[in-house]
Amino acid sequence: MAALQTQSVCGVSVVMPVYNGARYLDAAIDSILRQTFSDFELLIIDDGSTDGSYERLLEWQRRDERTRLIGRPHRGIVACLNEGLAAAQGAIILRMDADDVSFPQRLERQVAFLKDNPGIAVVGSAIRFIDIDGNPLSTAAYPTTPDEAMVALDRGNAPVAHPAIAMRRDAALAVGGYRPLFDFAEDFDLWLRLVEHHQISNLPDVLLEFRVHDKNVSTTRRWEQALAAHIARFSAKRRRAGFPDPVEGVSNLKLEHLEELHLSAAERSSVLADLAEAALVSYEAGKRHSYLLHAFDSLMVKDELKSSRDRRSARKLIAGLWMTSAPSDAARLTAQITRKLATGRDLRAMSNQDAVHRWLLHGSDPTGPLTGAPRDLLSAQGMQQLVIEGDAHGVLPILMDNIPGLKDNDDYELVRNDALSRRRIGTTFSAMLRIHCDAILRAAKDLPLTVVKGQTFARVLYPKPSFRPFTDIDLLVAPDAVLAISEILAGHGFVMVEDGHDPLRLETKWLHRDNATLMVEVHTNLVHHPKLRSALSLAYEDIADGPESAAALMTIAALHGALHRFERLRQVVDICQAARHLSTPKDEALFARMLDKSGTRFAAVAGLELAYSIFREPRCREIAREIGPTRYTFLARALIGRSAVVSTMSSARLYHSWRRQLFRMMLMKSRTFQGRRNISHPEEAFDPADTLVQNRLE
Repeated sequence: MAALQTQSVCGVSVVMPVYNGARYLDAAIDSILRQTFSDFELLIIDDGSTDGSYERLLEWQRRDERTRLIGRPHRGIVACLNEGLAAAQGAIILRMDADDVSFPQRLERQVAFLKDNPGIAVVGSAIRFIDIDGNPLSTAAYPTTPDEAMVALDRGNAPVAHPAIAMRRDAALAVGGYRPLFDFAEDFDLWLRLVEHHQISNLPDVLLEFRVHDKNVSTTRRWEQALAAHIARFSAKRRRAGFPDPVEGVSNLKLEHLEELHLSAAERSSVLADLAEAALVSYEAGKRHSYLLHAFDSLMVKDELKSSRDRRSARKLIAGLWMTSAPSDAARLTAQITRKLATGRDLRAMSNQDAVHRWLLHGSDPTGPLTGAPRDLLSAQGMQQLVIEGDAHGVLPILMDNIPGLKDNDDYELVRNDALSRRRIGTTFSAMLRIHCDAILRAAKDLPLTVVKGQTFARVLYPKPSFRPFTDIDLLVAPDAVLAISEILAGHGFVMVEDGHDPLRLETKWLHRDNATLMVEVHTNLVHHPKLRSALSLAYEDIADGPESAAALMTIAALHGALHRFERLRQVVDICQAARHLSTPKDEALFARMLDKSGTRFAAVAGLELAYSIFREPRCREIAREIGPTRYTFLARALIGRSAVVSTMSSARLYHSWRRQLFRMMLMKSRTFQGRRNISHPEEAFDPADTLVQNRLE
């Protein structure tokens, strides 16, 4: 950069760019002005702040003559840094950010180091991360020898923490200063160019506190930073090999520029995986849809998506698309991602997994299968996988009663022993919870509360309570009884979990002080998420007249399964069993009233249709037709089907995650479109709008 001319004045300049940094400004400036080394200027460039920072800086300039302020319209960090390099009067430049804090000896230590080591152009230090209130979080150390710094650069890691460095001004100017092309990774690009002529090192001591908050560029602009850093690193590699700089003359970095860097297949795959992850981090920080498209582009230009990193990114991307995109766009992009994922799947493994899933669905009916047995013969390995997935889905005790190979086939003896051990553990744990639950209920017999889900389902709905293991105690409590039940739980050895507690979720978790695996959940509403409660709600008062009636159990089962997007097969079994118990006109009338009050009509129809498709229980279809279908019920069937349920405990989960995400979005809107069908007019089962939504899905 020809405009950056070196000056011969000796001394030290601390260069601090500021843009809307009023909140932490005083602490940052004070930490510099209180340095043990006092012969320096504090050069502050205000980049068009609008939060009062400039006025505050004028006050600091009047207070200390070492402070020099330059104010100008907003142009960005790179322009600020280059202006600071040009205007600085010192031969040594120290960087400082407006939200960080320097230790008192920082300037003294770093200036002395550069004077004693003329071959070193940049020296950093270890840093301590602090939160927005200044509380320490962790520390980070950087390479303390030039050789180690080179290794870090070659690996794509920062050799120094930019806000903690001191550098020779002439060296920085000689290589062109900070390049605007590499905005958000301007420092990394500068280090790569400096080490072609000089050395970089660090002091081992912590000399700066780096404040972590949601506006850090490393979070909000992670994608731009990662793209610039990768292109800078491989451009430097090409320069060292004697080739011209690949980005010479480029005005704006794009993903396509990676193709000009002659990356190996492994390098290209790793870089693209990193860029996809970086884009998703930036999306989470600001919910900007453009970052999802960056992640999509990064994944789609890869040859295949086989690594766990790629699958994890694809899963997050699909979820984000359905949260922010129009349904037609989300469906189109999701279809492309799933096709890309499918190209790397092992067809033999898919076939074996499908066979396991057919047996899983066939054998999970507590009253005995109504469907014909699958024709597939499972190997010992396949049977073991059936046991593992059945245990994960909470239906293993039922499988052991329905699957011949788990009862009397000697070929599966080892698998059967494993299944027995797993069932024994589940049964024992449920018994322990039952003992605690009975004691709690005796103490709370006069309080307005009831036990919901697991224990009640096992006792009332299932032919054998052991068929329905449970892993916690769920209490649905009237709000005015929360304090009393809390005292009872404390008296029975339970301690409330404070960490991460959110009062808006209307739920508290209690763990036993002597056995943290024993948990009680206290709900004042079974719908925890505030946004979902605008559409769905089930409190104690809604079922107080008959908390264990067939109608209440059916409502709770449908709501519980839908809220969890039917991620476990046991939730569908609960619905099927509840439907079998909903047998009288009085039960049906009460169920209809509960559906309208709780907003769960759509959830109930979806759950009942799903239960019918899996278990072929006629009662599920009968009830579903009596209470629906709602306007978009057919879409719910398309989204949450047999394969979506069984996939949740297998490697195929990713391929259905977008379906579950859209189903959750439909739950949030269910009150706006649910309505009761008049079964005497079958033509009312369909709506022209349904076809529109179906077209969008396709």
